[in-house]
Amino acid sequence: MVAGLTGRYCSGKSTVGSLMQEQGWHVIEVDHLGHQALVELQDEVVDLFGKHILSKEGRIDRRLLGREVFKDSRRRMLLEAIVHPWMFNRCSQLVAEDRIAGVDTVINAALLHRMGLDRLCDIAIYVRAPLYRRYLRGKFRDGTNLRDFFQREGAQKHIRVYNIESIHGVFCLNNRGNRGHIQKQLQDLLRICREKGY
Repeated sequence: MVAGLTGRYCSGKSTVGSLMQEQGWHVIEVDHLGHQALVELQDEVVDLFGKHILSKEGRIDRRLLGREVFKDSRRRMLLEAIVHPWMFNRCSQLVAEDRIAGVDTVINAALLHRMGLDRLCDIAIYVRAPLYRRYLRGKFRDGTNLRDFFQREGAQKHIRVYNIESIHGVFCLNNRGNRGHIQKQLQDLLRICREKGY
């Protein structure tokens, strides 16, 4: 089975992914593929944004790049046009390898639908969390201030459960900060999917 895992910033996707990994699923972290894409396509990205996004070591500084794209949707789309095709192709390769090996796969991607990755999935799991909880998590985990948080919210406004597609269906998990509660929801969801033969 291939499951797409998505939701907005700091909703708890990684928590769900780690719970699935504990059960033997292979987790493809699309954010990590984004890191790889920036290395592979660095020259194209620097040509677009300029050398001021480079660190002292001469590599793209993701924080500096993030400031550029979260405040300007046009530039964000230009960046996505460069890196998303590479990320999609790499993800497709990994999914194909897992299918051949008979391994269940999780594609953890906030932009699951926008990147077209939901088309690779048998099911999709959308993780919901209250706005204030997501803000507090971003503040303590990433040092995100209120302005940056709402810039991210604006950039992710398209991440809605009804936008997502998959072969068999889209399911929601509600994350209120209790790991045991979300684990129980996940177990019930996966049991239903197994019973239905997904």
